[in-house]
Amino acid sequence: MRGFVYCSMLLALLCAVTAVAQDRAVVAVHTNVPDAVVFVDSVRMGPAYWHTFVVRPGRRTLRLVAPSETAWSIAPLAQRITATRGDTTVVALDFPFYHRIETIPPNAVVFFDAGAHRDMLGTTPLTHSAKERTGSFVLELPGYRAERLTPRTDLWNRYVLRLEHADQSETPQLRHANQAGGGSYWIEVAAAALVVAGGVLAVHHKFKADRLDDHYQATGNPDLRPRIARLDDRAAIALAGMHMGLLTLGVRFYLRR
Repeated sequence: MRGFVYCSMLLALLCAVTAVAQDRAVVAVHTNVPDAVVFVDSVRMGPAYWHTFVVRPGRRTLRLVAPSETAWSIAPLAQRITATRGDTTVVALDFPFYHRIETIPPNAVVFFDAGAHRDMLGTTPLTHSAKERTGSFVLELPGYRAERLTPRTDLWNRYVLRLEHADQSETPQLRHANQAGGGSYWIEVAAAALVVAGGVLAVHHKFKADRLDDHYQATGNPDLRPRIARLDDRAAIALAGMHMGLLTLGVRFYLRR
């Protein structure tokens, strides 16, 4: 008798589960970003790599949101679906690949070279989104060497490229730091000369002061003390000039990065 009761309860439970299952619809999601998050009518269903999701039948809006580390820059994908009771609705949503291209100097023209054709995308800096394609980015700017970039396959890709002048012999005279304040090449030459001259003079005057000081220690002649002080002052001034030149070079090199 007890076994009959258990069987009846199990049968009733099975019927209830079947009835609930028949009142639901299944949505299968295919995407090129398995870590993306699936939402149905603003309800978070889970990551796309779960593949199938059970929803209520009817007209629904399915959204696919990029993983959290890139979601701030990637627009979600959305599609209206009709989930039919007892059936499986297949949804295929692929994110485009985003390419952020920056150059130093800016305003380089960017082309996408697919071999058979070449499309102009715009000028740097730019952000380009497209489905995966075979080809490469070509960057051109008058007076500079053309550069070619092979697109990477991450969802978000950033490229920062310093363009080289077409004539390498003129490279030292280029204004590499225009965006950060710029300047002429002669400033760096003058700063380097100041470093060398200041260092040589500082060593020269300091050695002379040390020799006079040794003579003063041996003789005690008071007339030597003013001469030693003047030489020390000159060495200090020369050393300060050398430091100023080093500081100028450091700032120039930082701005040219």
